[in-house]
Amino acid sequence: MSSEFGSIPEALIPAMKRKILAEAKKEEFAARSAASTARAHEIDLAKKEVEHSRLLAGDFFHKKFYFDSDVNAKTVGFCMDQLDQWDRMSVDPVVIEIIITSPGGSVTDGLALFDRIKQLQRRGHTIDTTALGWAASMGGILLQAGNTRAMSKESWLLIHQVSAGMMGSFGELADRMKWLEMTQERILDIFADRAASSGASKPISRATIKKNWERTDWWISSEEALKFGLIDEVV
Repeated sequence: MSSEFGSIPEALIPAMKRKILAEAKKEEFAARSAASTARAHEIDLAKKEVEHSRLLAGDFFHKKFYFDSDVNAKTVGFCMDQLDQWDRMSVDPVVIEIIITSPGGSVTDGLALFDRIKQLQRRGHTIDTTALGWAASMGGILLQAGNTRAMSKESWLLIHQVSAGMMGSFGELADRMKWLEMTQERILDIFADRAASSGASKPISRATIKKNWERTDWWISSEEALKFGLIDEVV
């Protein structure tokens, strides 16, 4: 008896059919597995491309640091670590932007960051500063550290005298006051020197700053800050 299986005995045909069916299923499974593996590879590649795009669009890649809190040892340390990391990663000088939204804080911690910014600038890096919202007290002093200092149009600069809570003996308080006076003179120099070198038509003088911050908070708009030479541009 002949069939599609030719001269194969009829008794063996069911087994042959099962073998052919099994092989077909095996090939189908292999094809599906290969397709699934290829799809998984495509998804993994797409995820890596998204991650890479996020990296290229992120603040770390563009060397932009948001200083958006009080000025204290922790926040200053975090900012310094980031600046130093960019410095160590760079063969050539780079451009860094520090965006300041801060109510101020510790004078000693803030001046440490101010000095570190200046050190990195002397190494050839450009570090620009921008006030967004407000740069108050020590935040306003840090604003002066930038190669280019900017303020957003609706932001504010707050300047006032150095303040500190003090306890101790009369001699200790006197020593503390002497240090505060010296620190205040340094801060006046920072503002006045940057204003004088700003190219503003009417840069504010040291005496005027000292007069305006006497026992009060002196709020300065972005337009006034530009006129006084306390910033270089409004953005």
